[in-house]
Amino acid sequence: MPKKEPLVVGQVAIDIAVMANKMDNIQCDVASVKTDIKDIKESMEADYISRVEFNPIQKIVYGMVGLVLLAVLGALVSLVVLK
Repeated sequence: MPKKEPLVVGQVAIDIAVMANKMDNIQCDVASVKTDIKDIKESMEADYISRVEFNPIQKIVYGMVGLVLLAVLGALVSLVVLK
């Protein structure tokens, strides 16, 4: 088994300082992410409509598409029946 070198007190202090610095950086990053999420939520509320607001428009568009498809199918059936 290899021998472990004893830790030097100065090295431990340096390691602790480095870890504290990294923790500060992580805390700044987390704060930045929280701010970004807040901005995204505000943007979504202002720029996009909700599902409830979109529901009537969706029904109208689906009805129109259904009407067009029904007309196409009717034309195809009439072509087959007339020949």
